[in-house]
Amino acid sequence: MFVQREASARSLSGWTRNLPDGTVEIEAQGNPGLVDELVRQCRIGPARSSVTSIKVREMAIDDDDDTSFRILT
Repeated sequence: MFVQREASARSLSGWTRNLPDGTVEIEAQGNPGLVDELVRQCRIGPARSSVTSIKVREMAIDDDDDTSFRILT
């Protein structure tokens, strides 16, 4: 919910999901400066969270017309 809220507030599209090992995976696209803001917020994380590391990788832009930011299960 934290990532979806932060990404949506920046009008980013993409998705997030929790993996079984506790890792949170995010794919976000939009304005590069706003994606950087999302990464900065993820480094802080929500209250009562423990962020130990973040890995960022640039990818090709997905031409999908979906502009929402979803939580995958």
